[in-house]
Amino acid sequence: MKIKLIAFLALTSLLTVSVTSAAGFQNSEREYVIYNSFAYVIDSREMQFEPGTHSYLISNLPMQIQTETIFVDRTSGGVEILQQQFDSRVFNFNEILNDYRGSIIRLTLMDNQSITGTYYGFNGNEIILRNGGSFTSINRNRIQDYTIEGITNIAPFSPRLHLTVASSNTVRDIIRLHYLVNNIGWSGEYVGMYNPTRGELLLKSRARIRNNSGSRIENDKVILIAGEPHRAATGGIEYAQPRLSMKAAEQSMAFQVENVHIFHKFSLDQELNLENRSERQVRLFPDRLISVDQKFIFDVNRFGDKVMNVLMFTNDRNSGTGEPLPSGTVRIFESGDSGSIFLGEDNLQDTPLNGLVTIRIGVAFDITGTRTQKQFRRITDRIREEVYQIELENGSNEEKEVVVNEHFYGEWRIITSSEDYTMPDSRTAEFIVTIPPESKITINYTVRIN
Repeated sequence: MKIKLIAFLALTSLLTVSVTSAAGFQNSEREYVIYNSFAYVIDSREMQFEPGTHSYLISNLPMQIQTETIFVDRTSGGVEILQQQFDSRVFNFNEILNDYRGSIIRLTLMDNQSITGTYYGFNGNEIILRNGGSFTSINRNRIQDYTIEGITNIAPFSPRLHLTVASSNTVRDIIRLHYLVNNIGWSGEYVGMYNPTRGELLLKSRARIRNNSGSRIENDKVILIAGEPHRAATGGIEYAQPRLSMKAAEQSMAFQVENVHIFHKFSLDQELNLENRSERQVRLFPDRLISVDQKFIFDVNRFGDKVMNVLMFTNDRNSGTGEPLPSGTVRIFESGDSGSIFLGEDNLQDTPLNGLVTIRIGVAFDITGTRTQKQFRRITDRIREEVYQIELENGSNEEKEVVVNEHFYGEWRIITSSEDYTMPDSRTAEFIVTIPPESKITINYTVRIN
């Protein structure tokens, strides 16, 4: 007999079977509270318990469940949960390999090359095959799938929880399993159509939900949490990340937004279906037309010697989206009479209502800058003076305004300057200069730092 095993984690998904409870009755209803890279699952099960003390089997759990986080409660009285034990052996693919040491195995690599030999063993992340008197070592990351000859039986690959329950009568009760699941998460995805003539940005928002938990989300309630809960460091197992298949965005779905503790909660107004090892985009909120400012910024600390083109707006109810913006990737396209072009993309951080959004879209082509330290003088052991020269050149045929940010630490003050400046914060001096077409402008200043 020959059975093909999809490599590593995909193996567990392929061979998952459903094991019925000893109670003979089990209905499941789940709610997923999804964070950036994990989910909190509330798994409600309606079960029938018989008089006395008996063991019951809970199956159909996600492969990536964090076993140490499982706890069980119930919604009504009549039963008492005495013990719980998780069967973790289903996670160990190495045990399958050990059982078939000496069997003929064929490995298909990522480049579709096939290697056949006698399975000898493994050393860490290396699979070792024997061909006659020679041995071949193959890194698991190179393996696409395994084919092992001689397999006649494989135990069900389904995580299982054993409950010991005492009941005085025959009771149909609802119990709730609470647990955390790895390899499931979400992020924001944004597309902005920018009209430079009007200074407007049409922003489209999506929630990109990724499921590699080893379990299908099937007509389940989904809540997305924007925020970063603190996680304790653990020595948990790290799993490979198979490629995810993309599902089309569901335009008909939308989220309701509300504050919860220190986070923002996005509740999907419909139940969600999402296969394991797949992802889907769902609309976060309706498209918004936003008034934006385009700025050219010269900031050596942030952008090196490049002049960065950025779009900025305040995320308020009047000129912004009116909603908190979860972190994610924002891609900007320019829309005009001659068509659309891709301008650039940036990582958007979690931004609350009324927060400032800055989107870097690319390096200015026609504006260049250089910053040179012209002089350094130590006045005392703690006080020094530095002289800087900043040259900005505008090679276009249009007037350009450039924001120059200089950053200092400790106590400082600019004692001479060729241009006016402001202090947006205690560590920054900001110069705003206008450069005529095909011209150059120079900023000279002296700063004293304690």
